[in-house]
Amino acid sequence: MPTNNSQVPRPPNQRKRLPDALERLYVYWILSTALLLFALIVATVYTRGAQQQQARQYEQAIGELAQRVAALEAGPVPTQPARAAGEASQSSAAERQPAPTATQPGTAAPDAGSTNTSADPPPSDSDVETLLNRALTTGPATGPMVVDRACAERVLKLAQQHAARAAWGGATWARLAVLARLLADDSLAETLAGRAHRAGDRLVTYSEVSARLLLARGQVEPARLHAEHFAERTSGSATARLLLAQVFLAQESPATADELIGPLSASGSLTAADRLALARGRLALHQWDRLGEIMETLTTVPGELETERNFLRAVALIQRNERLVEALSLLDYLADHAGPTSAPVAGPARVPDAYEIATWRGVALTRGQQPAAARQALDAAIKLAPQRPEAYYWKALLEIRAGQTDGAKTLLESAVTSSARYAPAWETLGLLALNEGNLDAALVHLSKALAANERQASTHFLLAVAHAKASRREPAAAALRTALALDPTYVEKAAATEVLMRLFNEDDLKSFAAAGKTGSANDPDVPNK
Repeated sequence: MPTNNSQVPRPPNQRKRLPDALERLYVYWILSTALLLFALIVATVYTRGAQQQQARQYEQAIGELAQRVAALEAGPVPTQPARAAGEASQSSAAERQPAPTATQPGTAAPDAGSTNTSADPPPSDSDVETLLNRALTTGPATGPMVVDRACAERVLKLAQQHAARAAWGGATWARLAVLARLLADDSLAETLAGRAHRAGDRLVTYSEVSARLLLARGQVEPARLHAEHFAERTSGSATARLLLAQVFLAQESPATADELIGPLSASGSLTAADRLALARGRLALHQWDRLGEIMETLTTVPGELETERNFLRAVALIQRNERLVEALSLLDYLADHAGPTSAPVAGPARVPDAYEIATWRGVALTRGQQPAAARQALDAAIKLAPQRPEAYYWKALLEIRAGQTDGAKTLLESAVTSSARYAPAWETLGLLALNEGNLDAALVHLSKALAANERQASTHFLLAVAHAKASRREPAAAALRTALALDPTYVEKAAATEVLMRLFNEDDLKSFAAAGKTGSANDPDVPNK
């Protein structure tokens, strides 16, 4: 029998069982690890894909929200409004749609062009007034003007967004309309004026501002509509009559302008700016004495009016043949600071351009008996603006005084070619024909002068002389009666004119003068009247 210490041998299959189990455990561990890694990879890929899909969804949602915000904030807000009076409007609003042709200020279609996509409630009337007070001020010479452009654009954007439902007062809507007009957004201005009208505002300031600005831009017919509304609302005030006269002068209707401003004087309710505008009217109508009367009252003006006052003062001194050295000094100074040459416009704080200054330097030098220098100045003016008639006319008078009538006729023909309704040139052509004994030509030229301005007393007087030379008593009497009614001072000239006194006596002249006096002044520049 074997001893207790002897080892009992195991069967062969039993010796291999333990290593086999370990190997299987190892394989199971490797397999499970691989499965875990695979699951981790799958989970990571799935999670990343979900995150990317979610990110794309967020991005799309944000894009849609941004589009909605842009749509809410979008609106036809002007981005390039006109900078000043006298320049053509280049605003984005003007490019977007033409300015309305209104038949009455404030009667545009309700809320035309307005947007109301904003979900926010309209600001209060007082908040809008606060913004308007920041954006607008009223200058003594310029009237309403923009002082804070960013604030102005902001408040107009608010007005545009809430134009259909805001319950602001008529005065607030009217001020907004004025602001839109100042920024040259004419379509929005008419929309806001319509709201003001429906809220009970009479649109007095809006009509005045619109008339001035549209006239300064050369939009004469719309300016006339607003000027007529302003005159109606102010019962034909002096300011309204003057503004309408400026419109008719721009339309080359001096007779209507003369009728409107005939009774106006430099005193009364006119501001300094309006008195200068009245002086401009007297200049355009060649009413030199009345121009001088106005300038005597304007000893001081606001700073922005100094240039215009100095120019008109120089003209008054020249036409009165007074202090020509002082007048030339003023014009020389202005010439050194003149703006670009442009067609004349009406508006507040107007300034003379280089053409006007050169022309009146030529007139001053003519008065000062310096014909060579005068011709040089007038030639310079013609070169600056050959499409304007005044320099041709004044140079023609210079040539008449020098005995160069053929050259004068050529210059006068150039004047009426550039402006067919420039009455002074037609009248002077009639005078030259009359002095030459060419009555038919004289009557033709004088008739054209009267067609341009039927209220010019000197033209009627020359027409009376032409008919008297042809021994036509009744036509001569009719023309003389009109001349003396317009300006009774022609009684003395008629009494000193032999051809007239052959047909009429002093009692006739007194009866002709009894029709009344409107104040058209004598024109001293055309010789031998």
